[in-house]
Amino acid sequence: MRNILAVVSDVVVLIVALLLGFVVAKNYFFPSKVAQSLIKPGDMLPPIEGVDLSSHDQSLLLALKVGCHFCEEDIPFYRRLLQLTESRELELNLVALFPDDGVAVRAFLQREKIPLKVVANAALRELKVTGTPTLILVDRTGRVIQVWTGALPPSEEEELIRRLKASRVSVRGILPQGEFNSIGGAR
Repeated sequence: MRNILAVVSDVVVLIVALLLGFVVAKNYFFPSKVAQSLIKPGDMLPPIEGVDLSSHDQSLLLALKVGCHFCEEDIPFYRRLLQLTESRELELNLVALFPDDGVAVRAFLQREKIPLKVVANAALRELKVTGTPTLILVDRTGRVIQVWTGALPPSEEEELIRRLKASRVSVRGILPQGEFNSIGGAR
């Protein structure tokens, strides 16, 4: 009887160990591409030191982190956004927010050749951002219009650019007729 209990307990321990190993390996080799963020459309952002949201009708905040491989995968997209703002095809304030120290951020941006406007040591948790990359579109008052989390596939990058080109948030928050934002108001 004891031999049967010993064999059963060994089998149960082996199954639990295999399941645990599978879960750990899956999360390590195939991490989720979707960042988790608590921020949502309609939220008001707290003031961000060094960022003047009132200088543009809309701002796109890129919450990034040095060493985040999803952020690094999206670097060509960030370069494209920067090029579109510099050529005035996109009328917005593009700002990268990093929780990392300034030295690490400058080294990262120089290595990747991305001359973004940057805020280092940003308190992403105060902005309700718990994962990177997270892109936050806000109006001049700091009200969140749209949030994109995680690495975006090319089709979603194109959709984001199309939406940014189409949307023009006015000072009063009136949006062009015919479209609706995710809050449910006219866009």
